[in-house]
Amino acid sequence: SPDDVEVTRLFGAEMVSGDPTQGRASFAHVSPGKDQTIAGSGDIGRDPNVEDTVKQTLSGILIGMIAVVALAVLFMTSEFRRNTIWLTLAASPRRGRVLAAKAVVIGAAGFAAGLLGALGALALTGPMRRSAGLPSVALTDGRVIQAILGSGALLAVIAVFALSLATIFRRSAPAIAVTVLLLLLPQILATGLPLAAAKWLTRLTPAAGFAAQDTVERYDTAIGPWQGLGVLCVYTALALAGAVTLLRRRDA
Repeated sequence: SPDDVEVTRLFGAEMVSGDPTQGRASFAHVSPGKDQTIAGSGDIGRDPNVEDTVKQTLSGILIGMIAVVALAVLFMTSEFRRNTIWLTLAASPRRGRVLAAKAVVIGAAGFAAGLLGALGALALTGPMRRSAGLPSVALTDGRVIQAILGSGALLAVIAVFALSLATIFRRSAPAIAVTVLLLLLPQILATGLPLAAAKWLTRLTPAAGFAAQDTVERYDTAIGPWQGLGVLCVYTALALAGAVTLLRRRDA
């Protein structure tokens, strides 16, 4: 039972333990003139510590995320560094439209990278799982499809988020650092916090977007897949709005 689970959390690690649920039931009139009592122990309900093997397989998205963040940032800061942004703005004076066009391009690139990366990871690990005697992952399963599409959507939104921060900072190093910290630091800090506080931290920060890859509900699940992606979208929309405002006010 989830209520019997004890969780010990330390930065970067956790230990989950618990005792089986004890039960006893009595049945009257099972046979003429006799009552029967059955007692035993075991788990009731789903395993709160079940491993999300699909998300573990897709954990390489962190490497892809850093590459996408760097590309998205350079997509904007390279023009500021080389002082060619004025040519772009001269060709298209509507600065909001310029940033929107860049967001569409980099978002599409991020989505394609996430989608192909997820499909490739699941396809490549399939034979390895079968050879190890582990259950295979069906690419037609609804939750697996959700994780694949979620991976693409996650990298797409992260790319636009990074592009927005690059427009705000106009420098590659701070834009990349802030983007990565906002996405990864809450997850790192959460491993050292009490479970309730950890859930709220990952639920209310941009790190909530990584829930898009979840395929099972665990004891530490903070938010649903699409709701978590929605939280990241809100942060991205705010960053994009700030970027548009500053791009319009600043000199090229």
